[in-house]
Amino acid sequence: MPGIDGTGNMFSSLTSHWCSREPYLCIAYPASLSARLEAYVEHVAQQITSLDRVVLVAESFSGPIAILLAAKLGQRLAGLLLCASFATTPHPLVGLARRCPAVLIEHGKRQAFLLRRYCVGSNAEPDLVQRLSNTLRGVDSATLTQRLAVLERLDVRSSLRELVAPILLLQAGHERLLSGPAVRNLVVAAPQATVESIDGPHLLLEAKPKVCFQAMARWSAGYDFALGTFAA
Repeated sequence: MPGIDGTGNMFSSLTSHWCSREPYLCIAYPASLSARLEAYVEHVAQQITSLDRVVLVAESFSGPIAILLAAKLGQRLAGLLLCASFATTPHPLVGLARRCPAVLIEHGKRQAFLLRRYCVGSNAEPDLVQRLSNTLRGVDSATLTQRLAVLERLDVRSSLRELVAPILLLQAGHERLLSGPAVRNLVVAAPQATVESIDGPHLLLEAKPKVCFQAMARWSAGYDFALGTFAA
């Protein structure tokens, strides 16, 4: 389940390391979805209706969506992996960001300095920075603004506390997009979760795909459950 771009295009680095016999499914969000968290939950639920057991893998924006969906899946949920994500509003400036003029958002999509600093890290390969820029430029600014609105008054901690399935929280060691309280709120709301910090930027799955996949493999090996289908 993708970040705020909603395309799933950025997951190619992660899926290139996939060597399991179990299939994976990359989710994408259409721009037509309304600015309600439940609309995103229902969209993903429809994509996985035919699957008996799933491990939900959610990055950043998709974390709250995955938490609510996980609460609905019951025994169909094999596990939940949240990467650089959150269960409450990710940053106090979200409200300000969603009110930015479209021209500033479009400008930001092209700024390699900003993308490196806040998303993929200062040492990111140029092709990763370009791929992120191209992906964001392919998403209308109005759609990004609408998705920011979904996060403005967010709190899904009660749903997270109810989960009994295995949970892995991958946290970015060089996080610059999420606030400290948002990171702490997630950990406190999931005391049963395995927490692993990875030396990398916010977009861990893209910047550190091999390390993330190894962490996922260690986590899943520690539980006696069928891996099921990964929905990322």
